[in-house]
Amino acid sequence: MTIKFRSRVSTFHASLECLVTPRVTGTIPTSKIDSAHWMIPEGLVLADPKFHIPDKVDLLIAWVDNSWRHHRTTHASNVSPMYVHASVADIERNMQQFWQIEEVPDVPNLSTEEIACEAHFLSTYQRDESGRFMVQLPFNSDLPLLDDCRALALKRFLMLGKRLVRNPELRIQYVDFIREYEALGHCREIMESEDPPNQQSYYLPHHSVLRPSSSSTKCRVVFDASAKSSPSHLSLNEVLHVGPVVQNDLHHIMLRFRKFKVAFTGDICEMYHQEAPPDRRFLRIFWREQPSLPLRVLELCTVTYGTASAPYQATRCLVQFVKEDGENFPIAARIVKEETYMDDVLSGADSVEEAIVARFSYSKMVL
Repeated sequence: MTIKFRSRVSTFHASLECLVTPRVTGTIPTSKIDSAHWMIPEGLVLADPKFHIPDKVDLLIAWVDNSWRHHRTTHASNVSPMYVHASVADIERNMQQFWQIEEVPDVPNLSTEEIACEAHFLSTYQRDESGRFMVQLPFNSDLPLLDDCRALALKRFLMLGKRLVRNPELRIQYVDFIREYEALGHCREIMESEDPPNQQSYYLPHHSVLRPSSSSTKCRVVFDASAKSSPSHLSLNEVLHVGPVVQNDLHHIMLRFRKFKVAFTGDICEMYHQEAPPDRRFLRIFWREQPSLPLRVLELCTVTYGTASAPYQATRCLVQFVKEDGENFPIAARIVKEETYMDDVLSGADSVEEAIVARFSYSKMVL
């Protein structure tokens, strides 16, 4: 945009090519200036008589004296214009916004649902003779609407069985997984005929997830707690409290991890395998190793990944473990509290010796 302007007090005038923007600068000055005691000569005509009063800026012009470029050839003042746009909007407001963005957020207040989930955990958890936690599923008020999902789970298992027949290698891995699960006591066979009348229960469909890069289990069985037979029914996940986050966020843990001179990582074995004895009837699956064998019903005995509350229950047990036993392992307690994400550990120390001590303390505490 081209504009023409002239002086209010002389014959000076000029034309300028301008860049039009919604905002040139912020209000200048940012606050009123007391100029009453300034020794401004009488009769001096100011370009802006109200310079001391905050106001918006309509046009920003800068002039550069280029006479130095020609000092070898002429002593005349050679002045050429340069037009500058600067976005120096309210610095205080911008800095405030910057710090709001960069600020680490405070832990949010717990919702009503999260408070109920915490209260349920504290009032129901137990520990057996070995120190293992026993927890109960944190049901919400929608439990009466739970779909038992038996027919759907059976249909999907029969489809799974056909798939395993077509893929012998996958069937072997699947069978090995369930066999190990049962051998470790993570599930047990039950007889449906022994169920009390009108007992509420839930059947979990399940399928495999292949992890070729895994150094241990290539095939992992995943349980579907979101299954339901119709929109009018609710899945297991829909009648469970999710629970609050009780560990540091991964970004915070990664920042701490980067500061160590010597780093180490770890994994908490079987963290999800805390027992859930009263709620096994809500964690049922169909199983048989091949179609010619009788159909079996297994109840999962531990906190089950795939359920909405599992991450909270597993990590909450870890937090409670630190509260109850952490004073015996102060170094490990810090690692569990500040440098553990789910069941993965990202920790370290400033020397090899300190790292060895920390890792030994951590292993002794969690194993």
